Amino acid sequence: GHAVTGLRVCDVVALLRGGAGTPVVLHLTRDGADLTETLRREQLHTEPVTVRELPGGITVIKVASFSRGSGEQVRAAVRAAKPGAGFMLDLRGNPGGLVTEAVTAASAFLDGGLVATYDVRGAQRALYASPGGDTARPLVTLVDGGTMSAA
Repeated sequence: GHAVTGLRVCDVVALLRGGAGTPVVLHLTRDGADLTETLRREQLHTEPVTVRELPGGITVIKVASFSRGSGEQVRAAVRAAKPGAGFMLDLRGNPGGLVTEAVTAASAFLDGGLVATYDVRGAQRALYASPGGDTARPLVTLVDGGTMSAA
């Protein structure tokens, strides 16, 4: 019952959300053809952090969201990577999550320092990386239009 043309992805997602097991009716138009589909919503179960190795020794760390424990999972992946390997931190489609977990993840690649600032009722607060991160190996970070908030 809602037209979505021109809406941001996050607004469309908000319209699609609902309780597990409940239906959502989609009316689609493509190349002049109309299609109506009724889908049943399900609870998604995803791992917040997945790790894989590419040829050439590049360790890909995909962070789907910064949920409880995901920062430490990133740190563990960096510690477990083969010596000399470079890193690809994939934050594409990551909607964010807990800022403290993002700071913990950043600590895996930094040797201390400021990571983020934020405002609480007019007072500036700052979050810092823990010292001792791996700063010697190359790091590439991937982001896209779905990378938001703490990501």
